[in-house]
Amino acid sequence: MCRVLVVDDSSVSLKLALFVLKSIGCQVTGVSSASSAFDELQCNQYDAVLMDIYMPEMNGYEATAFIKEGGAGESNSKIPIIAMSSADQPEEHSKSRLAGMVDFIPKPFTGDTVKTTLLKFCPVFLDRNSKYDEIAQGRRDYACQE
Repeated sequence: MCRVLVVDDSSVSLKLALFVLKSIGCQVTGVSSASSAFDELQCNQYDAVLMDIYMPEMNGYEATAFIKEGGAGESNSKIPIIAMSSADQPEEHSKSRLAGMVDFIPKPFTGDTVKTTLLKFCPVFLDRNSKYDEIAQGRRDYACQE
């Protein structure tokens, strides 16, 4: 099962994304801000992040750069972060790549679109090393208790 963190400040978009991801078999968590995403990434293991581009306080580009620099834990610096936005323009695609995002999903999206994108970056749809998962989760649980 692919574990996905969805970051979107719009409650409607967040609920829709969670619904679509659950419908294709993902385990999902939704948060409404970049700072909540950082906390969530440090305490739980995810296979991918769907990140809205335009959010208050810290936008998706800045949040992605922070994560890629190790700001949400070194183990998360390589996590695939996928941009999602209704601003489906070439310059937005380019900016998302420069920030470290691996792909771009235009909103609104369908289950097929999301699954096709996640299959590129989440091999867990096909296979998962559960022993590694248990060890990594144990380390995260310990760190979050301190």
